[in-house]
Amino acid sequence: MRLSDRIAGVSSQVITVVLYGLFLALFFYFPSNLKVGLEAQEFGYPIAYFIFLALNLALYFAVGFVNPGFVHIMDSEAGIMLEDQDHMNREMDDDMQGDEEQARSGTRHCAICKVDQALRTRHCRKCQRCVGRFDHHCFLINNCVGEGNATLFWWYLLVQSIVSLWTLKLTASCLTEQSSITLWFQVNALPLVALLVIIGFTVVPVGLLVLHTFLALTAQTTWE
Repeated sequence: MRLSDRIAGVSSQVITVVLYGLFLALFFYFPSNLKVGLEAQEFGYPIAYFIFLALNLALYFAVGFVNPGFVHIMDSEAGIMLEDQDHMNREMDDDMQGDEEQARSGTRHCAICKVDQALRTRHCRKCQRCVGRFDHHCFLINNCVGEGNATLFWWYLLVQSIVSLWTLKLTASCLTEQSSITLWFQVNALPLVALLVIIGFTVVPVGLLVLHTFLALTAQTTWE
């Protein structure tokens, strides 16, 4: 993987953790259901949320570090070929311009890894490796999704969707009633911006969960 891709991947992971921290700070600064529950010493609700949050972060990092199904490179000199990556990518472009049906249903040879690709295997240019049952390269987790972590990725999307919807509800609970519209916007400006942000972050995992559930039920991948 190129240095720029590694930096981008690590940056997305750092941003994810920072965003969780900012939302938690928001929940404890404003009168959210989380803060109200802790102040009332009703710990069931906060504990449940923190458990899901911890599980979500654990799955996020797990799916990013688990081997997605990299095809073993038999040639010990394969690393030398990566020195002229642009040339190899051009070779691969020429190779991939063949019959599309053959690319998806037949055995092909990877010009970079120097291996024969099994059915549904594809080379990832980000990871610079061939991945079995390749689905896609996810920049958010800084890893490919393939036969080695597809199931884990689905569970991550499920928990992420639950946490996102829950966080959306908690953010909405930070909004407080005021005597006028002008005062309401002044007091609730920060929670309102946070609410709009979390809506955007909620649409993505929920949409991906629906998509990957459909793909799993129909034995397909995103690439296909």
